[in-house]
Amino acid sequence: SESEEQIPSELQQQIAELNQTAKSNPDFVRLAYSYVTDRYWGDRLKTVTEFWRAFGNALEQPPGFLHCTAQNHVLRVMLVKSGRFLDSDIELKIVPLNFSIHQYLRVRIGTEFIDIDPWSHFLGIGPGQKSAWIG
Repeated sequence: SESEEQIPSELQQQIAELNQTAKSNPDFVRLAYSYVTDRYWGDRLKTVTEFWRAFGNALEQPPGFLHCTAQNHVLRVMLVKSGRFLDSDIELKIVPLNFSIHQYLRVRIGTEFIDIDPWSHFLGIGPGQKSAWIG
């Protein structure tokens, strides 16, 4: 589970800083999303040409292109390790995209779930939106 996973000290420090800065849980989600999308990005072609980046520890990947599964893992760990969210507050969703499959998160904020899709940030898709079918 994400709550028991060991994470790099740099990421733990980043989570602590965002936790202090965030005024609310939605604000923390926005700040964590910004951290992930500033550090990593999605790319249709690199999803195939850099397939090897899908393997290994997502929390130790250098900045640059990163698959949707790895970006979601980093964001999910940040949310759970912040102490503001439980594993059960975060749903993993898988949809068809560009004749392949794509993954995004749904995060419970209060009584509602919002879509969070950091990989699709390069397409202009922000929190509350997701890629589906043809992105």
